[in-house]
Formats: sequence, C-alpha cells, structure tokens
Amino acid sequence: MALIAKDTNDYLEQMVLLTNRLCEITQNQLVALDSNELTDVKPLNDEVSRLAAAYTSETKRIAQNPDLLEAGNPALKAALRDCTEKFRDLMEKHENALERKMRLTEGLVQAIAKEAMNARPTPISYGAGGIKTPPAHAHTTAIALDRKA
Repeated sequence: MALIAKDTNDYLEQMVLLTNRLCEITQNQLVALDSNELTDVKPLNDEVSRLAAAYTSETKRIAQNPDLLEAGNPALKAALRDCTEKFRDLMEKHENALERKMRLTEGLVQAIAKEAMNARPTPISYGAGGIKTPPAHAHTTAIALDRKA
C-alpha cells in the first residue's frame, strides 16, 4: 500500500501519522508483553501488518529518492525525524522484551523437561540370561511436550 499525497507536505503529514500509529501500537504491545496479556493486542495484528508494509515501502522510497522530501515544510520534516527516532527506540525495546520472553520460555521448557526426565525411573533392560542391566545411557528417555504441557 503506497501513500498517495497531493504534495510534499501532505506526504510528510501522512508519514508522521503512519509512524505515530506504529509507535502507539508498539507501545501497547510493550505494555501487553510486560503484563503477559498478549491477547489484548491480537486484534491489532492485521493493522500492524498493513501499516508495517506501508512504512517499509515508503521508507525505501525515501531512501532511494532523498529529494522527495526536499520541498517539505521544515517543521514537518522535523516531526517526521522525531517520530521516526521514537519508533526506532520503541522497536528496540520491543525486540529486547521479546528476547527476554523467549529466553524465559526456553528456560521454563528446559526446566520442565529436566524435571520430567528426573521424575521417571531409569529404564532397565534385560540382558543375556534374563539379568536386568541398566542402559548404557541412563539419562536417555523420551518425553513429549505439546502446547498444553
């Protein structure tokens, strides 16, 4: 989705609105991540996808043609710079929050798997003459985890 503007100032205003909306959504996602209420932001996923695609397209367009904004109002250009910087900061915080959640989840899954493995008795096999023998790898055991685990 490309932005359609009547002039440079209109384009700058649209970019500021687009970037500010992405900032607002990202901030809401950060709050949801911190409070573990991710279902609150799920309805915004479609909007985020559309806005992010438009933002990516337009920032590439600006990068390829920096003169595109040259005739624009300096105050609008400053506003776009400011909200872009804010958006980048929020995206960095968002990335860090997701990374923390991922590490926490991985650690939790590993702890559960280790506890499940330790709770199971060591398998015993029968050797020659019916004599019970421990396996070569005592910690070899199979467990299955799914989304309900």
